[in-house]
Order: sequence, then structure tokens, then C-alpha cells
Amino acid sequence: MLFLLQLDDDEYTYQMRYDAVLKYADEEDANFNKFRLPEGLLELEDPEGEEVVAPAQRRGRRLERTSNHRRTNRTINNDLSADDTPIEDDEASENPASSSDEESDDEGEQNNTIYTRTDPSEWKRIGGRSRAHIIEPIPFTGDNKIFTINITDDELKGLKDNSGDIRFEKVFEWLLPTFGEDDQTSFFEFIAARMRNYMVYIQCAKDFKPKYYDPTKGNTIQPNDVARFYGCHLARMLRGVPSIDETWSTRESLDAVGAVKDSMPKDAYIDMYRCMHFSDDWEEEDGEVPWESIYADEKYEPSPQVERHRRKYEHIEDGFNRRWKECVNFGRWITADESRVAGWYKSGITIGPEPKPIRTGATIHSICVTHGNLRTYKLHCWVYGGKHDEGLNHVHHNTAITQKWVNLYDEMLEEFKGMGMCMMDSAYMGDVMVMGQIGREVWEMNFVGTCQADRTGADAKEIRKNMTVGTYESEMFQHITKPLSYTMWSDNNIVKILSNFHTPEVLVAAEGVRRKRRVDGVREQEMTEVSCPVQQKDYSETFHLIDKGNGKESKYDMGVHSESSENDNASVCENLSHSLMQRGPPMRSLRPEQPHHIRNLVNIFDYGAGRKLRTDAKGTVARGIRGAAAIAAPNQRMRQLRKKQKKAVWRMHQSMACEKRGKCHWENCPGMKKESGDDSRKRKRSYNTYMRCEECSAREGKNIFLCNDVKSRVPVLCHLVYHSKYHNKQYEDGN
Repeated sequence: MLFLLQLDDDEYTYQMRYDAVLKYADEEDANFNKFRLPEGLLELEDPEGEEVVAPAQRRGRRLERTSNHRRTNRTINNDLSADDTPIEDDEASENPASSSDEESDDEGEQNNTIYTRTDPSEWKRIGGRSRAHIIEPIPFTGDNKIFTINITDDELKGLKDNSGDIRFEKVFEWLLPTFGEDDQTSFFEFIAARMRNYMVYIQCAKDFKPKYYDPTKGNTIQPNDVARFYGCHLARMLRGVPSIDETWSTRESLDAVGAVKDSMPKDAYIDMYRCMHFSDDWEEEDGEVPWESIYADEKYEPSPQVERHRRKYEHIEDGFNRRWKECVNFGRWITADESRVAGWYKSGITIGPEPKPIRTGATIHSICVTHGNLRTYKLHCWVYGGKHDEGLNHVHHNTAITQKWVNLYDEMLEEFKGMGMCMMDSAYMGDVMVMGQIGREVWEMNFVGTCQADRTGADAKEIRKNMTVGTYESEMFQHITKPLSYTMWSDNNIVKILSNFHTPEVLVAAEGVRRKRRVDGVREQEMTEVSCPVQQKDYSETFHLIDKGNGKESKYDMGVHSESSENDNASVCENLSHSLMQRGPPMRSLRPEQPHHIRNLVNIFDYGAGRKLRTDAKGTVARGIRGAAAIAAPNQRMRQLRKKQKKAVWRMHQSMACEKRGKCHWENCPGMKKESGDDSRKRKRSYNTYMRCEECSAREGKNIFLCNDVKSRVPVLCHLVYHSKYHNKQYEDGN
């Protein structure tokens, strides 16, 4: 079926855009998912009989990737210019003739076949007289089957210290991306420029007042400051992510992080934390004011076609994906998986104003190296934007409906297509992707991975129900005409594997895998060789590596050391944190106040309490200054008083006033006998007084209050009576 469009003010007929038809079509119609417009140019005739060439629709053409922008993944340009011609990219506009030729070549090579799930009648069960036909994998065209490091001798020398040892912090910086037209802008300089721009913006638009930096006086965020900031942030993560106030605490040594306090002031960290930004994604209210007249650094804004949830971190994600691939020479085997960062809601990954980068639990789809010394090395990461991820919510030119995982892998595997590489996957496999269709015919890649029963045409549900877990039996199916095999293997669970390059074959026990079998419900202590399908062996021997790698990252508990401390994440991250926190000149002009390692329990350190004295603490007495303060222990206080008594012999058991009052210590205080009105029904207690005995307080280590004043116009001399009873002998000998 062909849709033609005729404008009211035009006598010619034009081919109607597919995406426009799709937008306004009836999605409830039974043929909706099968509708497609033809590819290529269409010859029409105008009313006068002259030949007219309708504009061709570009389908599946990606924009060229630059150092700053991700390729788009759209089937058709969504915008038409005023003369009804498709909008071309920059290269096409500069050289229309050459780009038209290249475009026609690309479109001629592009496979636009629509692939759907296979029919159960096209499958056969392998076993008995039903023999499998041989499936040959797509030959690998690379130079080396194992991934290797792409590094020059000078770069390798730069990763070593003076002793010739490779340092992790140097490797970390070597893996950081660069930015700018000439790729000469370092990662920390790029971040510092974005933070400087955003600080100026929020100062003008949101009345933000930085505490440490002052752009008006030339005190701006520098690249070394950003390195220290990341080092401090990493140190906080290693300590369980204490709050900023706890990190810079001057009271509690268990909360404070001394290395962070020495690295930078608290105010500087807060300023950079507030100004954390990866893209200049705002527009000035007065658009006529030139950017250069307000901001010192050039504008680095998101690309026009970027998805909404990637606007803030597009350049960072694309930069790392590009750099990670540049650092290795491609091999044959790669593995894909997904992981989730625990505690994502309050983690550093959600820093920044709306729109938040992550809304789905920080689900990260990654591609890693499978074999060799670089196994689990990340090659590509895609942060999933949820069900409204604009990069995945479109119909691929090889599918009838929206297949998110096809769109996802079409983007992530762009640099690996056409090389015959082997791709292992978990949970995403299906007929549409791995069968001899998109994965093999279009992308020219070998796929193998776990597959749900409803994603393949093989009718295996009833057979699956009859299989017993733990028996290590195998069931195999093969497509009659296409290079596709589907196996089920009864391990601890029924493992279902789909492949487009494995011939369905069961390996004998000696060639299979090793498992701890269950005998009478008890797991054996030693591993035993068991039989399994050949594609299960390839999957089982390697996929657990990326699972373990992603498992460590998803837990994100770097503060807990594993049993193997030699290659522990926490160990290398500690070295990296210290290296970053010492970058550049010192940021502090004064030494930070570090809390004592042993807490003085005489003081109160509750939230908001400050350094106050406990009222029940021993070894303290009231002092004639504002507020109470800790003083010497009782014996030391008594020695000090004895020295004063030698100079003033009269200074013995003197009654002295203090700022705070307390209950009188004389057990027969007149206050105990007071009975008037309702007082007789209350608990008996002595008077409160401001007078205390200096010598008794020093000896006991606490204030000894004794009445020596007037109560209700009656002198109350508890001080005299108390000492007459308990200290008469001391008065007699003068001690």
C-alpha cells in the first residue's frame, strides 16, 4: 500500500512520510504493525505528463559521531524544510553531490527486511533419528581473537612511577576522555569549565552566593580543584558516605575524614557540589546578550537530537564510551549484561537539578571483554532512561514493532558490526535479535545467550514442564532453514540458551562442565564433570565473570574489603583517592581542626549541643565564667587549692558564690522541714542555693552546695553547721 500526499496549493503529488502516517494511523488496527512504506525513490507523473521524482525517505541513516555527540538512531528525519526536501546533516549540506552518492550507496547496502518471531512449525526437536544440520559461525575478520591494550611505549612509560611500577591512579587518568575540537581539553578542565559557567549562571539567575569561590575577584574553580573534589567524593564513599557536616566534623573522630579535611575546605566542597554540571544546558533569558560577554568559558551545550534524560550527561557518557574503545585492540568475544547501582536514589549519580539523569534505579547496560587479561573491561555503557527513553522508543527498520533491545544493541554494537564477533548476552535474546536475521544477516555477528521460552518460536513449553532440575539432561531444537539452535539444560534451574552459530550438540561429561551435584538432596563436596550442550559450555564458562564484575559495582560497597585484598577495589580506590586529593597547590590557608581520637566523655556532643559539660560528670566544678567548662581532676584541683592556702592561710572551707545554683548538701537543711500549705504533701527537699564550699567541692570533684544566705528574711547557715559536724577536727589542727 502506498500513501500519496497532494497539497491544496500545489498540483503535484508527493510521497507521504512514513513517520507521519504512523503517528496518525490507527494503532488498534490488525495490520498496524505490518505497515511499511517502500524504500528508495519513487517515479510519479505530474498532470502535464512530465516525469517527477518524489523525495526519497532516508531510513536508518545515522548521523556521523563526533567527539561530543552520540549518533542518532532514527528511521526517518522528522523534519522537512520549506521546499519539502529532507534536512541533511552538516557534511551533506557542504557537499551535496558527494553526500548524495554516499547516501544512495548506504541505502543500497542497508537491509530493510522486516524480521518477526519464527513459527513453531519451522522448528524440529533434535534427538533420535532427527539429526542436526551443521551451523557455521560467521568468520572473524579481526587481527587478534583476544582483546589487547592499545598503548604506545611513551604512554606506557607515563603509567609507571620512579621504581618502574604501574600505578592505578595513572591508569585511571589515562582512561579518562578528552574533549574539544582537537581533543586537547582534559577531563578535569572540561568539568571545571562547566562548573565555572554554571556558578556564574546561578549567581545571576538564582542569587547564589558561593562561600569559597568568588568569580568577580578571579577566584574560580580550577582543574586541580575538580580533581581534589572527586578524590574527596571517593573518600566519602569509602567511608560509607557520611554527610558533609560529619565529614568535616571537629567533634567526632569516628565521623570526620581527616584526609578530606586536609585536602580542601568545607566551603569549597559545598560550592563545587552545588555547581556540579556536565553540560551548559540552559538558555539566557535575554537571548540577544552574547555568551562571551557573561561567561569566561565557551558554551558546550547538548546536541539537538539528544534524548531528554541524557541532556545533562551526554558528553560524559559518549566521551567515556569513545575513550574505552580507543584504549584496546578489538578481539572476538564480548559480553553484554545489565547492572543496577544500589542506593542510587541518594547516591552521587543523582547529583544535579531537574531533569534527573536517573529515574529507574540506575540500570546500566554494559558491554565487556569476555576472555583474556582484559575480561570484564568495559567497552560501552548505556544508562537506561526508563520507559520513556527516547533513544529506544522507535520502530527499528528491521522490526515490525518497537523492539527496545534491538534498538539498544543497534546503538551499543555499532563499532563491532561486520567483524564476525561473538556476542554473549543475558535475558535479551530472542528470535528477532540472535536468529539468522538481524544479528547474523544484518549485523554479521554471532550471538549466544539465555532466552525466555516466549521469545523464540520453538515449541518447548511442554517438554520444559517434564524436565527435572538437577539431572543435567539436555533438550535441543533447531530451525529448519535458519542458523538457529535452542537448548534447555537442567542445572540448578532449567537453563535455556539460544544461539545463531552453535550446532545443537551435547558434549560428553569429560568435555562438559564441572558441577557440584545434588545426591538425595545433599550437595556433593567435590565437583563432578557433567554433560551439557556445547553452547551452554561457552556460556557457563565465561558469563559469570561479568556477573561478578557487575555485582561488585552494583553493590557499590567499596568500604568492605574482600578476602583477596591484592586486587580489591577498596585498595586501589584508596590510592586513587589520596592521589586526587593531593593534586595541585594546597587549597587551605590554615590547618584544619581535627577531633581527638579519644572522646572526652565529660563533654556533650549530641546534635546541636556544641561543646557543653554534662551535669552529672565527675571531676568538674562550676567556674566564674560564662558557661561551664571542664577543669582539672579532683586531686589536681586540690593541689592547686593547697598552694593558694599557703599564701592565704585563711582560705579554708570558704563559702563562695557561683553562677549556677544547686540543692544544699546538709541533710538537716531547713528546707527539709518546711511545711506550709500544700508543701506537706510534696517530696521533702533542701533549699536551692548559689553558695558552695570551695574546699569540699575541690576534694569531692563536684560542687558541694551549702546554704549561707537568707531565706524568707531568716538566715540559713547550713555551711556553718555542716562543717561543725564533719570538719571540727580539721579546724583544730589547722589542716
